[in-house]
Formats: sequence, structure tokens, C-alpha cells
Amino acid sequence: MTDAAWLPEPLTTDRLVLRAFTAADEEFLVELGGDPETWRYLGGVRPIEDRRRSIAKAFATPNVFIACTDTEQVGFVSLRPCDRESAGGVPEVGYVFARAHWGHGYAREAVAAILRWGFEQYPATEAPRIVALTQEANDRSRRLLESLGMYLVERYFAWDAQQTMYAIDRP
Repeated sequence: MTDAAWLPEPLTTDRLVLRAFTAADEEFLVELGGDPETWRYLGGVRPIEDRRRSIAKAFATPNVFIACTDTEQVGFVSLRPCDRESAGGVPEVGYVFARAHWGHGYAREAVAAILRWGFEQYPATEAPRIVALTQEANDRSRRLLESLGMYLVERYFAWDAQQTMYAIDRP
């Protein structure tokens, strides 16, 4: 799968702007990466030096976007090639939102926008569907994916936990 173009302009939804990371986002991302509850289903909190390295890498990675309201950053969303062999190389949507913003619909709004954008950007041969991976125990994430029309395609064991793969077919 080839990388789709960077967002030519920020992508806007009713309440959010999805844009490329800037240096001003670094501290938000460091703090986000330090919240144990936020990272509960993502392998846990890593040391701050590891978080800073991951953030630096994300700054240079296409299709990784910060999600902001008019006043603050609330999370991030990405659309990258899925490395799970059974996914067949299609794009994978990923997302992490600050716990203070859970339950407000921001993640659903951002993921819905990235799904639409992804199907517009990638040719049908590269993205006949888009997938998402989450731990089976992460009920909130699974409900979010299902609310967007994604369906369960696989259960598997990895990273010491039961995992799930969801998919949505190209409209």
C-alpha cells in the first residue's frame, strides 16, 4: 500500500480540526502517553524517553493527525498500512484520545472523518476496506468501531491479550 497524500489542508468536522502535528503538540502528546488508563489496552505507559522518540517519529509519518477543538488538543488519529498479515495490507485506522475527552463523541467524529478521507485518498485496489485493531477487553473502542459500521472479522491472541480486528468495506 502506498501512502496517500498528506492532508492538503486541515480536515474539519462539526467540532474538530484534524491536522498534521506541530511542535506545539509535543507536550500534549507526552502527557497523553503518560496516562495509564488511556494506555491500558495499548501496552501500558512507556518511559518518557521512549514516548518522546515515538512522538518524533510520528511528526515525520504521513497520515498521523492531531485532533483539536477550537481551544485544545483532544487526541490523535492515524491511517497507516496494517502490519497484520491477515489484513492483506489495507489501511488501519488508529486513535488515542485523552481521558478527559472520553464520552463526548470526539473519537467517533474523528475516526468517521478519517475513514471517509481514507476511502477518498486510496484507490479501491489498495483500500477495498479499512481495518481497526483493538483488544477484545476494550469495550469502549469496540462499541465505537461498531457504531461506525465496522464489523468483527478476526479474533487472535497477541501482546499477552485477546485482540480483535474490525473492518469496514469501501462504500
